[in-house]
This record gives sequence, structure tokens and C-alpha cells, in this order.
Amino acid sequence: MYSNYLIKFILEFRRVFRTYIFFYLILAVTAGSLRAQEIVLDAALTEITINSCLSFYDSLSTVPFSELAEDSRESRFTQQTLAPVKLVKPGNTYWLKFRLFNADSRDKEFVLSFDYWSYVDIYYKDTAQNTFQSKKTGILLPFRSRDYPKGNNNYILLPIKPNQVIDCFVRLNVKYIKSDLPPETLHFMVYERTYLDRYESWVRQYISLFMGIFMVMFLFNLFVYISTRDLNYLYYLVIVLMFMFLTADLSGYNVSILQFIPSFPFYKDYFNIVCITTISIFSILFIRRFLLVPQRYPFWEKVFKGLLALILVDAFILWYDFRTGTDIANLVSLLFITVLGIVIVKSVKDRYPTAGYLLAALIFSILGSFISIFAQLAWIPKNDFNLKFAMPLGNCLEMVLFSFALGYRINLLKKENEQKQLKIIEQLKENEILQNRTTAELENKVIERTNEIKIQKDIIEAEKEKSENLLLNILPKFTTEELKLTGKATPRYYESATVMFTDFVLFTEIASKMSPAELVEDLDYCFSCFDDIINKYGLEKIKTIGDAYMCAGGIPVPNTTHALDTVKAGLEIQQFVQSWKFRKLEKNQTPYELRVGIHTGPLTAGVVGKKKFAFDIWGSTVNLASRLEAGGAADRVNISGTTYELVKSVFKCQYRGKIPIKNKGEMDMYFVETPETP
Repeated sequence: MYSNYLIKFILEFRRVFRTYIFFYLILAVTAGSLRAQEIVLDAALTEITINSCLSFYDSLSTVPFSELAEDSRESRFTQQTLAPVKLVKPGNTYWLKFRLFNADSRDKEFVLSFDYWSYVDIYYKDTAQNTFQSKKTGILLPFRSRDYPKGNNNYILLPIKPNQVIDCFVRLNVKYIKSDLPPETLHFMVYERTYLDRYESWVRQYISLFMGIFMVMFLFNLFVYISTRDLNYLYYLVIVLMFMFLTADLSGYNVSILQFIPSFPFYKDYFNIVCITTISIFSILFIRRFLLVPQRYPFWEKVFKGLLALILVDAFILWYDFRTGTDIANLVSLLFITVLGIVIVKSVKDRYPTAGYLLAALIFSILGSFISIFAQLAWIPKNDFNLKFAMPLGNCLEMVLFSFALGYRINLLKKENEQKQLKIIEQLKENEILQNRTTAELENKVIERTNEIKIQKDIIEAEKEKSENLLLNILPKFTTEELKLTGKATPRYYESATVMFTDFVLFTEIASKMSPAELVEDLDYCFSCFDDIINKYGLEKIKTIGDAYMCAGGIPVPNTTHALDTVKAGLEIQQFVQSWKFRKLEKNQTPYELRVGIHTGPLTAGVVGKKKFAFDIWGSTVNLASRLEAGGAADRVNISGTTYELVKSVFKCQYRGKIPIKNKGEMDMYFVETPETP
């Protein structure tokens, strides 16, 4: 709506108020030097573009003004049109020389505008005087340090009296890598101050209009988001907020708003990187969620993810190489618009609700963005509309249409909810009828089931008692209680416990001479006696593995006597086996001989698995106890040095020396001796 109006307004404004003034070149050859070109400023002047001037290129950026002020050094300057300049690094410094002549009969204030230059220094004096004065400006200069600060413009204000002639030297410098719009020529503008102030006021009015639209959209949708907590509104609010910052920057007002930060102009580009990257990312997130891209277009969902990665990579490049990143960013922007356009057009073709609003919004955004991008690339004229108004106008219309889409979507959701509520009410009525019908049936069944439950409860209680007794026979009481409370038994770490292994000597040869029934009968008899002995000393049976028997003291309930208890149990087991041995010899049966190994140390104990629960222990202590049993002797109790230190005050032990064991090196071992005879 505003784009055609703005274009016509600007063209008409400039046609009426722009006049071309006379300017002539005084070239007098005096000792090989050139005199500065004189620019006549008369009453008809409102604005003029200076296209020709004395200038030279300071390739090393080292020439001081004091040298240029000497007439003998004017040979540096050449008369030339201010054609396109080549910016290189280092050495982006140019000098201009000219004269300003106020041909009006009144005191006037004129503004010189050197757009896009990083630093501008002007040295000027009345031709009747000898002393130069200086002023400075520049887009990288702190706002408060600029001569005539207005937005992000490079303005120099010069008051000139009637018929006064002023000599001017201007030093132009640009940091190419820090300039978002580097200058392409040495052209500069001269404005009459009152005209320029009116023009700046006019620009501010339109920027304020854009900012007002953004603010209204932001506040309205903020209230909606607080009510709905819909992420679409959150994404929308972030986009609007970034557009506000970006619009203020494109119009040059961020530097004035943030003038309390002296270094802001120098780092303004990084601020813009954050804004543009945020807009791109949240626009993708908004379209992705609003149009249900993951569910409806899986392929384009992958493209969206790739585009997000590309945007983040470009932001990283922009941060470290602004010039290269800017060129890449323009291409990424085109790709960004193309991808969003394809998805939105597909949604329109699929008749997805509110997709038409997004398509219209995209068209306005594309027009504004393309005009701004093409202007920055110098493919179209760099004027106020193209650089300041095109993108904000497109963005405003885009946000308004996005807001319409969100609002229309709420109406659709409201209608859907109303229809769902009607269906729910109908279902509730049907359910009430069914509920009354089934209530009577249930009351009769409840009586029947109550009697059945009572009988079942008695059966369950009896079975429960059997199960608990069986569980206590399988697992320790401590572990059983934990299983009943939590449904699982957590393995526990014990800093000190004593493990005992027993094993029959030459069991395989003995077993080969016996029937299976006799073998099982002997093992059952023997191990049952072992069970009684370890229960006597408060030990915990772990398991039997063939003819091996494994138990431990100090678990699952820790105590301080586990080493003594285990050694006592080991000795009593040996006494039992030796007695059994003599009984078998009396009956001319093959006797059994037993090795016992005991070791004390840390271990972990608990129940693992889901089926056939078994209490077990793990750790190097278990392995060492097994090695001690294997390294022991028949009819003897073999203990480690660790166990010995805990029982030496009670039992007399025979030191065996350091005995090598498998995979563990050498280890101190002892035979336990007692005054009792077997």
C-alpha cells in the first residue's frame, strides 16, 4: 500500500526541490600547482551532488594534513571526476580539495554528507585567514563524537557568511572489512541545513510509522501468547522484535538510541548478525510449526534442517569475516526465501487453512528484501526508499499478515473445539444411559464376586505364606524384605566380608565309581550338614557349583566378627568331613577329602536378573577365595594374609610363605591350626 506512494513522493520531492547549481573549475597553472575547485552555494540550493573535485589516493594512509596545507605540495592532487573507487586493504584513504563560496546575501548553514565512509576528517579555513579548523564524523565514530549527529549519517555542518570563501581538505577513510555498505565513489552531497532537517523529520515519521505497526503487532500477540502459550506466537514475537531492531538499524537510528555505548558503531555489524540470524531461524521454526511441515512434508523438513545449519554457518563466517559473510548471506537469503516459498505454495495448493496469508506475506517480504539486497549489491540505485523503507515496509506487511494467519487459525481451533464439545456432550448422554443399565448388573455381580473374593483371599493368603517361606529359603531375609517393598533388590557394596570356598579332592574319580543316586545322596547329606554349620555361625550360603560349596560372612547384614565366624565354620566343616571319612573307611567305601580356602576383602552382593532370583557376590575377593581353596591342602583350612591379620589373636596359624596363584602373582597363605583333634 505504501510502496507506490513512497516512490512517487520521493521522485516528486526531489524533482521539485533539487536544483543543479553552477560550479566551475579554476585551473591556473602556477609553479606547477593546481588551485582547488570552487563550489558556488546560492539561494536556490537545497541539495547537490558533487561529482568532480581535486583528489588524490593516499595509498599508505600516512600523509599528514600539514603537508597538504602547503602550496608546494598541491601537486599531489589531480582534477578528476569522482568516479568509482577501488577499495583495498590497507590504504583505503582518499583526500579531496575544494572551495565553498556562499553566493547568497544571507548567513547560511550547509551540511556536507559523506555517506558510508568509516572516518571523515575535514580541515577548513576562510581564504582571508591562515588558521585551519577541523571537524570529524564517520559511521565507526562514536555518535557523540560526530560533528552533526543524525542517525548513522556522516554529516559535517559548516556555517558560511555571505560572499565568504572557504578552503576545504577532506580525508576519507573506510575500513572495508567493517563496512556493511562500503562507498563506491568519492561523490558527496551538499545540503542546505533547513532542507535537510525537514527531510530527516520526514524520514523519521515513516520509520516511526513502521515501528508503531511493529509495536502494535508485538503487544497484541504477546497478550495472545500469554493466554494460549502457543509456540507459534512465541516465534512470531521474536521475529517482530528483531524486525524492530533491524528497522531502526536500516534507518540509522540504533546508533543514536544506543549512543551511551561509545563502541556500538564499531560493533554494530555483529548486532545485525544476531538480529538477521535470529529472524531467519525463527521464521523457519514458525513456518515449520504453523504448516506442520514434519508431518506433511518430510522431505522439506530435512531441507529446513539443512537450511538452519547453513544459516548458523553463515553467521559464524559473518562474525569472523564480515565481507565474505555478507556475500554469502545474500545468497543464503535467496535460498531461504526460495525454500519457504516452495513450502508455502505447496500448502496453498493443498488447501491448508491460512496458507494464503503466509503466501501474501512472503510476496511482500520478498519484494522488500530483494529491493534492499539488490540496492546493497548496487544492482539498483541506492536511494532512501531502497535502503531505508523497502525492507521495513515489506516486513511490516509480512508481520500483519502473519498476525492475521495466527488469528484466523485461532478461529479455526475455536470452531473445532466447539464441535468436539458437542460430540463430547452427546457421548456423555449415551454413556449415562449405558452406565445406569450396567449399574444394576454390576450390583448383582458385586455380591457374587464378594463371596468369591473372600474364598480367593483365603487361598491367596495361604499361598503367600508358602511363597514367603520359599523365598526365605532362597534369599537372605534382608534381601527378601527389600524385594517385597520395592520389587527389586539393589546390589550393595561391602567394604569387608569373608568368603569361603570348599571343594572335594579327586571328586571326579570318586564320582566315576559311584552310581548317580549314591553320588547325589552323598552330596545332599554333606551339603545339608554344611548348611547347618554355617547357620550356626551366622554365615550366608551363596551357592553350590558341582562339588564346590560357597558361603560368606558379614553379608547381607555387616558385622565385625565375620572373619572369626568363617574360620570357625571352616574348621568345623573339616572336622565333619574327616569324621565322615573315617566312617566310610570302616564300611570299605571310598572316602572324601576336602580343601577349604578363606579370604577377606571388599565385595558386592545382591540379586540380578528378572527370573529365578539368586543371591550372589562379585569382586576380586571372591576370585581370591577360590584361588586359596585351589592352592590349599586336603583336610586343612587355607587362609589369606588378610584373614590371618583378623584371626591371629584367636587361632594359631602356620605360615606357608608366598604362594603363587593364577593371574594374581604371589600371596601370603596360612594353615589354621587348633588344639582340637579331628
